[in-house]
Amino acid sequence: MRLRRAHLIYGLALALVAATAATALAAPWGPERIVLWLRGTGWCGLGLLAASLVATPLGAALARLPRGPKAGAIGAARRAFGIGAAACAALHLGSALGTVLSRSWGRVLEVPWLRAGAAAALILAALWLTSYPRAVRLLRVRLWKPLHRLAYVAGALALQHALLAPMSAKGWLLAVGGAVLVIAPLRLLGPRRPARLPRRDGPDPSEVTAG
Repeated sequence: MRLRRAHLIYGLALALVAATAATALAAPWGPERIVLWLRGTGWCGLGLLAASLVATPLGAALARLPRGPKAGAIGAARRAFGIGAAACAALHLGSALGTVLSRSWGRVLEVPWLRAGAAAALILAALWLTSYPRAVRLLRVRLWKPLHRLAYVAGALALQHALLAPMSAKGWLLAVGGAVLVIAPLRLLGPRRPARLPRRDGPDPSEVTAG
């Protein structure tokens, strides 16, 4: 069941990217296609990241219902949302570097909102890589759970990137950011468990904090 739910979320991420690509290709003007693609992949990544940050507290609330999800299913959903967010962020950053920033990579470090977006994408890439037990053991990651707490930092940086970007939908962004800010910390009120690495036979989604 965990695997099926994770696959549904991966399918959702792919569908969002496909819809973004279709919308961009339908635009008659080349630069407009690039803008639509970049904005779409950015929104997809931000939305999936927000979902991963609120998955635990919302899932815990649903788990109290008679037929609510189990802890493992909640963890699987959180992990799938996190991986989807990291993939969209990598696609967004790579597309930007290959198009509008192809001749001015230095601007990524000079412009605050570009710098924030790149930092968020790099953090998510690190969390994506360490979401797999073989990679964790190969890299000898010891502070695995604290590392995945950086998802909150990535969320703040991604929100800054989106808010400061030209022609951003600030109303929607503030609404989404406010909702995440209220809901995400509620996971800290739940029972604590000792941090441990994923099992050798595969990652236990209930143990993955943000990816």
